[in-house]
Amino acid sequence: MVLKNERTEVKLAALLLKDGKAETIAEGIAKVLDEYNLWNAIKMIVADTTSVNTGKKSGVVVKLQQVF
Repeated sequence: MVLKNERTEVKLAALLLKDGKAETIAEGIAKVLDEYNLWNAIKMIVADTTSVNTGKKSGVVVKLQQVF
């Protein structure tokens, strides 16, 4: 996970996940966001267009929006 603005890029974490399911990925990302207290700092989520990330019912982005 990378935190980035116009001037700086900070590498926060590399996630080691047991599988590639949306639930697992979202939980891993949420842990990092909790650890660094970054939920309110999210302006944009960038992901590839695979259905696991962008699925409109149960993709990673939807799951993160449900937590937030």
